[in-house]
Amino acid sequence: MPGWGCMPEISYKELGTHLKKIKDPAAVHPPQAYLLYGEELLYKKAFDLLVDFLIPPADRLTGCEPVDGAPGSIRDAVNRANTYAMHPGNKIIAVQESRIFYGNQEKEELIEKAKEAFRREDVQKAAKYVLSLLGQHQLSLDDVTHPENLSALLPDEGGETENKWFHEIIRHCIDQGLSVPSGNRPDQFLTTAIEKGFPRGNYLVLTTDMVDKRRALFKCFNDKGMVVDCSVPKGDRRADRLIQEEVLRNRMAAILETSKKNMAPRAFALLHEMTGFDLRTFSNNLEKLVLFTGERPAITEDDVRAVLERSKQDPIYALTGAISDRNPAQSLKLLDSLLQAGLHPLQVFTAIVNQLRKLILIKYFIRSPYGREWQSAMPYDGFTKGVLPAMAAYDQALVDLLSEWDEMLTGAETEGWHVDVGGKAKKKRKQQKRKLPEDLLVAANPKNPYPIYLTLKKADNFSMTELTDFYIRLGDTDMKLKRSAMNPKLVLEETILGICRKQ
Repeated sequence: MPGWGCMPEISYKELGTHLKKIKDPAAVHPPQAYLLYGEELLYKKAFDLLVDFLIPPADRLTGCEPVDGAPGSIRDAVNRANTYAMHPGNKIIAVQESRIFYGNQEKEELIEKAKEAFRREDVQKAAKYVLSLLGQHQLSLDDVTHPENLSALLPDEGGETENKWFHEIIRHCIDQGLSVPSGNRPDQFLTTAIEKGFPRGNYLVLTTDMVDKRRALFKCFNDKGMVVDCSVPKGDRRADRLIQEEVLRNRMAAILETSKKNMAPRAFALLHEMTGFDLRTFSNNLEKLVLFTGERPAITEDDVRAVLERSKQDPIYALTGAISDRNPAQSLKLLDSLLQAGLHPLQVFTAIVNQLRKLILIKYFIRSPYGREWQSAMPYDGFTKGVLPAMAAYDQALVDLLSEWDEMLTGAETEGWHVDVGGKAKKKRKQQKRKLPEDLLVAANPKNPYPIYLTLKKADNFSMTELTDFYIRLGDTDMKLKRSAMNPKLVLEETILGICRKQ
């Protein structure tokens, strides 16, 4: 392969330079299989470079086909890579966020996918996941009718009753005459396909956050294709910390260059300290700071403290934020972390309830005459100048309305005369106006407006119908957590996935 040399595995830093040296991809016959692994933001950037190299801009829309990264979808990806393109030119099959190197976690992933499809009443899709699961473990449809095989395959979720969904899927497979696919594991199937090769002009790109370099699949990518290492060392050695800081600084430079802002060294150090090395979290927080500072060109230490202090002190805030962003992967990851840290499931549930209630209140404001100025793309400065005062007026109108209702209901009793037990007439003291609970206000703390701004943006991720429907369903979650023998974590996961799923 002239132009590519003998360098199947390279760093993400080298990829751009390496591709620029090759002026004509067709003349050098690039590898047909690529493995990009490591930090998500880094391998996504490497993926974009590969797409730009292999597919002309005019063919980008039809030339790149994404495939879900579940192990059960590998067969579909290979079939697509072996299919000639309908249009002339190159074609990329992109297996995104693959879990193929996750070992035994493949089983858990397929079980969750099958359960989720079954909850949506998509039995046909659920059957595909179950059949793939059986194929990996070399089990037939008859095998799983034996309790010992079933108990080894499924986690203990409360016995036969909780596994009813699985039996219904098996019954569907038998009724429809479906069969378990080849006993080859997905990695074995993919290894064979890569070694055989794909039609000319077809390329398979697999992205993942982790690999096992001992596996035959990794060696196959290394020998027959190209491996791009997008990982960053996570250790505490000085050398590791220097690499981590370099990656964060490069990411900061890219974000600030786009927004034409700068960040003081002490502000960067504080952001790094409060975030740790988590490239996605660091990037999200930096983008929040860009919005927070508005037209100001410089981001200061005070800005970092104002925006990030709450999420540092209250980790459950990160969970409710991920749920409001409808990010299922991040939400489940944070849920697992909180429960492992000892937080009670009912505490998590209460936080979810409070967040949905807050989103519903915000949605009512947006739909009211007071919320007409709000727009999803509104910058932070526009919010503080136009929308925040309207929210204060909305809250005051609500306070005034409830005070009027109080006066109407208490009416004659407010300042009337009454006779006490001793027979003496006394004038009743005038009742004080009730103070409106803060959880009914849309701008309870106007002196700290940035969290209010973020909640407005998150409310735009939902319709009012969705929010009220979810809120009603939380009653069922409450019953399951308090009165059933179901695993609380699974109950919360089901609730979170229901909220995050876009209708």
